[in-house]
Amino acid sequence: MTTENLFRLIAEDNKDAFNTLFREWYERLCRFARHYLENKEDVEEVVSDVFVALWHSRTSLADVAKADTYLFVAVKNRCYNLYRKTVPMKITIEE
Repeated sequence: MTTENLFRLIAEDNKDAFNTLFREWYERLCRFARHYLENKEDVEEVVSDVFVALWHSRTSLADVAKADTYLFVAVKNRCYNLYRKTVPMKITIEE
């Protein structure tokens, strides 16, 4: 079953489809997130947060054309957001 099909089923509140998506994608998305984050706990939290957000916004998933890309972009964006929160900004003031 394609990821797009799973998204459509999840949009219809199908918990089995969500569990299938999670099982098929969790480790893969964690490996991807490790390119952006060093801490294993951060990686797992980011990927878990993506799945939680997916479930909460499930009604809009039926319209996603490229579900694989959607998952990778969602993880990448959350990695960047976490990185921005944890790395202090350097502000320079010119005199």
